[in-house]
Amino acid sequence: MANYPGAYYDPRAKENKSGIVYDAAKKTIVFVEDFNSLEEEILAIEETLGLDAGSLVDRVEGNGTRNVLRSVVLRFQPGATPGTNVNISLRSAANYGFNAPEITNAVNLAKSGTEGSFSLAANGSTITMNLTEDIVGIVGSGFGIMKWNSASTTEMYTALCYMTDGSIVISFYKRGATTATDITAIMDAGDMTDVWLSFITST
Repeated sequence: MANYPGAYYDPRAKENKSGIVYDAAKKTIVFVEDFNSLEEEILAIEETLGLDAGSLVDRVEGNGTRNVLRSVVLRFQPGATPGTNVNISLRSAANYGFNAPEITNAVNLAKSGTEGSFSLAANGSTITMNLTEDIVGIVGSGFGIMKWNSASTTEMYTALCYMTDGSIVISFYKRGATTATDITAIMDAGDMTDVWLSFITST
């Protein structure tokens, strides 16, 4: 019965029969050196993964402990009063994401307010996604559907997502600007914008 991942493989000592000398050219004879090289490879793999490694699917390189990869697509739309509040909803995880955490949609999220899993800053420039899981790192983010400023074909923005205090913060930056945009101000009636986000959590 295997000891790993609870303990490293500990092979018993072996030796060639008296008078037998290792000869790599003898292809039909198995020497103790052949067993030793295989055992060394096994130990090298176990020591690289570490004890209690669990499923490789559950591990993400870079933090030394078990982490979880997640990906979501969030849809931003104007709320009941365009220019004042916004709606944020999680698009179907089965079609647009991977291993999504528990997220509650925000309805009519106003400045300085919290709705569902989201909070909007007083100036409307940052949205904090409040999850029960601690964020370890952000893999990437960007826009999918881009329809804002009354379906403008000239206004361009980028999505900046970053970590703070274990949470994810989302901001929109207008092309050429160095300060974040008031998100409520660019979501007019009929507009919608999708933000995709991949990140790693500790659980």
